[in-house]
Amino acid sequence: MFTGHQYNVIVFWCGHGGWNRLAWGDNTIKGKDVRGILAAMHNVGRYRRMLFVIDACYSGSIGEACLGLPGVLFVTAANADEPSKADKKGIDMGVWLSNGFARAFHETVDERPDITLRDLYYILARNTVGSHATIYNAECYGNLFHLTMGEYLNR
Repeated sequence: MFTGHQYNVIVFWCGHGGWNRLAWGDNTIKGKDVRGILAAMHNVGRYRRMLFVIDACYSGSIGEACLGLPGVLFVTAANADEPSKADKKGIDMGVWLSNGFARAFHETVDERPDITLRDLYYILARNTVGSHATIYNAECYGNLFHLTMGEYLNR
């Protein structure tokens, strides 16, 4: 993995969450722990900018826990006080497969890899059903009108 002050890092988390935590299986990580990890990475120059995209219930609580971190932007499928809702069910298996936030993110970035982060957010907000796509820490990140997804893609 390439890390250093000249690299941009993207983290896409799609899974389960609760207020102030992300979960996988029996494991969880709290917002303060995410904050601690990202602050430590910043302090030793592990990234230039980081985009943290979270598709989980109450994902905004992680963004709130990390406010003030330099160079990190959080884009979440739900604000801190609400669950994220699936909206596509597989008829054959009878399980929920996806939601509008994740689909819109992948489709948009595939089709428009140089989309500005501002425009990407507006697309995510329009395509997220049952929760509110939200941006956290923009004031410590940079100009969302000019910064693009292309900075994170090796194209």
